[in-house]
Amino acid sequence: MSGSSDTRTQIGRRLPWLVAALLVLVLAATTLPTLAQSATDDPVPDVVFLARADNPVDALAASSIAGTLGGTVLLTPTASLSSATEDALLDLNPDLVVLAGGTAAVSDQVEQDVQALGLATQRVSGPTRVETAVELGALAAQLGIGRPILTDATVDGGAGLSGTLSVDALEVDSDTQVANLNASLLEGLSASELQTPAGPAGGDLSGEYPDPTIADGAVGADQLAEAEAFRVVGTTGEPAFENDWGNFSGDFTQAGFFRDLHGMVHLQGTIVGSSGTTAFTLPEGYRPSEALFLPMAGGGPEAANLIIWTDGRVEPACDSGSCTGGIDGLSFKVGSGPEATSASAESPND
Repeated sequence: MSGSSDTRTQIGRRLPWLVAALLVLVLAATTLPTLAQSATDDPVPDVVFLARADNPVDALAASSIAGTLGGTVLLTPTASLSSATEDALLDLNPDLVVLAGGTAAVSDQVEQDVQALGLATQRVSGPTRVETAVELGALAAQLGIGRPILTDATVDGGAGLSGTLSVDALEVDSDTQVANLNASLLEGLSASELQTPAGPAGGDLSGEYPDPTIADGAVGADQLAEAEAFRVVGTTGEPAFENDWGNFSGDFTQAGFFRDLHGMVHLQGTIVGSSGTTAFTLPEGYRPSEALFLPMAGGGPEAANLIIWTDGRVEPACDSGSCTGGIDGLSFKVGSGPEATSASAESPND
């Protein structure tokens, strides 16, 4: 039994390492996009990550970011900087040394030893190894991961953009970060590809670039007109209710319809009447080219539907004889075909 207990104890001690390692792999796969880096004659990286030598978890977390940055991971004893690591730091001469972990992992003495070499330091840590891995991942944004970097790229030849931007305005150094622009986007582009387009315009435009105008007739009254308001059934000049149909209540929308600029008819209202009879008739220009069998909200609740015939008749139907239905939100495309459906046409509600 003691052997089994020792095994469980060892697994329990190593579990945080395994969790942190898995977290690092997830961070590497999902949050660390590849940076476009140009070749350089100077092989010295800008950033060195310093991690404890007796536990691989912090070093593993740092290695994902260091690999993306082209940086280096060095190991050191917790208590003080080793001579071998000191020599490596002097040889690399980085802009920044990132200490991976808290003082229990990389002590204050190690940080002081690094600073004594004339190097800048930044400690990244969390309460646990897992949180340290997360914080190292968050450091990526501070160091430029996820933002395109323009590395020693310039535009030569004195070409300007639209005659206003000169080469001096586009010339940047290797530390400049430019949103949505990197060296690979500029590679192979000629000055003509960076200039404002020229030549005759087409389509709904006339004239010449760079100052085309809207062509005559391209935009007319139909495109500029506002959509009409809802036409309310039963009001003056609008279709009347038929049979015993009417609005359900003043608290709900009244029956109505309108046609938008795209030729779509939109319905609204909560109405009540005898199932299977015509509630009202849509005027010409608001009718479908084929009969429509649409779902309708039924009061009760109960099953309900709505038929819109090509002659404009709007016919609600419910399971019961008295029908309460909501037609809010129903819409259809105005048809251009013949309005040929007769009053005796077969109905799916028959």
